[in-house]
Amino acid sequence: MAATLSLATWSSSVAYLPSILYEKPPPHKEQGPLHVDPNGRQLYPNENSWNRAANMLFLEAPAGVGFSYKMDGKYATDDDQVARDNVAAIECFYRKFPQFKTNDFYLMGESYAGIYVPTLSVQILNAITNASAAPVGSGGGLAGLNFKGFAVGNGYLDQKMLGNSLLTFGYYHGLYDHYVWDALVNSCCPPVANGSTVAASRCDFVSNRSAACVSAVSRASGFIREPGLNVYNLYADCWSPSDSTFGAILTASVANITGKYSRETFDHRLMIGTLNLTDERPLLDKLSVTPPCIDASFVEHWVNDPVVRRDLHIPDAVQQWTSCSLPVMAGYRNIYTSMKAQVQQLLASDRHLKGLIYNGDVDMACNFLGDEWFVEDLNRTLVSEYKAWNYNKQIAGFYKVYDRLAFATVRGSGHMVPTDKAGAALEMFEKFINSPASALKLH
Repeated sequence: MAATLSLATWSSSVAYLPSILYEKPPPHKEQGPLHVDPNGRQLYPNENSWNRAANMLFLEAPAGVGFSYKMDGKYATDDDQVARDNVAAIECFYRKFPQFKTNDFYLMGESYAGIYVPTLSVQILNAITNASAAPVGSGGGLAGLNFKGFAVGNGYLDQKMLGNSLLTFGYYHGLYDHYVWDALVNSCCPPVANGSTVAASRCDFVSNRSAACVSAVSRASGFIREPGLNVYNLYADCWSPSDSTFGAILTASVANITGKYSRETFDHRLMIGTLNLTDERPLLDKLSVTPPCIDASFVEHWVNDPVVRRDLHIPDAVQQWTSCSLPVMAGYRNIYTSMKAQVQQLLASDRHLKGLIYNGDVDMACNFLGDEWFVEDLNRTLVSEYKAWNYNKQIAGFYKVYDRLAFATVRGSGHMVPTDKAGAALEMFEKFINSPASALKLH
């Protein structure tokens, strides 16, 4: 670690409860310093690693994912407990490495980290404020921490907004025709005078339980959940086990852990879950033979090599690393459906924290439109209007800045921005941590 660079923590998980069963691609496939070669046996440097700009601390949470474990093997937990556990982990880090405590500190993550990051940020903020009264292990060791801000990529920030926006996203990305869209608008949206068009953000597809609206939503969702569509990147192909040396091995291991349901089954379920439908069982049966869209088989092969486990000091009794953790899924309880209160508390803090909400613009799991609505609903003062930002002389996306909060899109990226647009992601990260809270910018 560099002595003077900022320290940023990264949390990663798939959004929504069913997909807590699945870890996202680890640092070996996203912004970590090393990537695994497709042969599953070698590492190579990641030229766009985020540790070029900051010291990176990766948190495996909840306990039970990856190589993390609990001594008693009991993995029942919830959103708040995960935040408390992560506070304890960060305290432990600073006890071992106190020289980094005065460095700028950021909390970041993607997907269900839309819950993890704000809840942890609030607990960190409270711990700093009340450090003198809190015991070590519960925030008491964080006095003097130089907490600067937070960032969430393609985040599960508001369940209802993600559900309502998903249907709008589907229509304007050509997943169904105007007859399906007209049925949605006519059945679910409030009437408007003089034949004017209703704003999509006013259409409550999720909560409107009239028979006509439920029928229209179910019909539209049938196109969105079509097997073969990549939930993480609408324009990317779905990986098949036959495409990879280790694909068949991974598929077999997933089947052993989860029964007949694949990763994509659960990821479609989390996405459709935002629409408040009641026909999930037929959906699961329809998708049960669909292969995962994301190939993590070679990473799994490498990380479970006995030599690698030994070098990582993984005890023999600890489970093999897999993309799935059934004990975690079975024991996890969601508490929150929106992070509005938490983000508002963070931005109102007298510590002048700064925030970044960013989205790959072709992700369906946590689409950009829902997160943009979330940001707008915070009612922050607009400082800089929507404009393009560039990387390598090309438009990398668009962004706008509110008081101490920026919202950005990454053009052509899906759910995992550091994977899909690695160079642009690093550029965005550097611009964010190096901009003052009073003048956030990405250009």
